[in-house]
Amino acid sequence: MEKYAVDVNVEQEALVLSAVRVEQLMPQLARRLYSLSSNHPLSDMPLGQLRICAILMHGPRTLTELSEEMNATVSAATQIADRMERAGIVVRTMGSSDRRMRYLQLSENGHKLMEERRSQRIEKTCEALSGLTEDERAALVNLMEKMLAVMQASPEKSLASFGCQRGVEVL
Repeated sequence: MEKYAVDVNVEQEALVLSAVRVEQLMPQLARRLYSLSSNHPLSDMPLGQLRICAILMHGPRTLTELSEEMNATVSAATQIADRMERAGIVVRTMGSSDRRMRYLQLSENGHKLMEERRSQRIEKTCEALSGLTEDERAALVNLMEKMLAVMQASPEKSLASFGCQRGVEVL
């Protein structure tokens, strides 16, 4: 029995160490893969506006829907949307079935800028993946999909249920 308890602790420690390393690597990877070139028009866009653009790439939203997806107040989403509309990145439209409903969607220019952004990100990712073999690329994608599936299947699970604990110090 004691051996099992020791094995579990070693396994939990290995899990925490892996989590720490992934936590360190992900932001570095994201910065290198997804930072826009300084001459791209979206490179100076505030993060809140960029998040709205990314959401609107999937279709128009009401400001209420947008604020919920951003986990922000409707008033904050409205202020950001007003600035983006003045900049010509988004447009407001009326609902086709209910003309009282107002939707926010990317303008033609906003959509073009986001497509250019996506192309740049894909190019950088291809460059990074070119240093891996085909098997390594397949394994990487598979593991990322698995991690995402675990997180999507249990978004409210506590850290303890995964064998991790808050406040764990790793040197």
